Amino acid sequence: MNLRKSKVISVIAQKHFKFLGFALGKNRGGVYIRVHRESLAKAKQKLKKLTSRSQGRNARQVMENVKVYVRGWIGYFYVADMKRIVQSWNEWLRRRMRTYIWKQWKKPKTKVQNNKSVREDAEGNKFEIGFDSTGKRQEFEYHE
Repeated sequence: MNLRKSKVISVIAQKHFKFLGFALGKNRGGVYIRVHRESLAKAKQKLKKLTSRSQGRNARQVMENVKVYVRGWIGYFYVADMKRIVQSWNEWLRRRMRTYIWKQWKKPKTKVQNNKSVREDAEGNKFEIGFDSTGKRQEFEYHE
């Protein structure tokens, strides 16, 4: 037995006691189980590696790889309180995937064409909706 790694300790005696990637402790509401910050950092590094824009892979394949990793990670840490973490990762991953796709559209002409869509209002007037690089919505009259 490794004496440096093995010890008997009260979970509530040490702040953010780490065990198998979880942070255990006590707060006003009682005992909590969270994902330890080191485990979060490792997972985020892995997601950065999976969504690296220099891979040259199809965006759907990258999304599938991310989905498999996140599903397994959440499956392991499902007992932990991580609602806010998952919400922030959702926003962060969506932004990473948008930039991944945006980088694959190398030419400005491709970016403009792929960001436009034709809509029709209640009166039957057609107009184009486009988004610029900052994400602002632009509406134009549609000319066939």
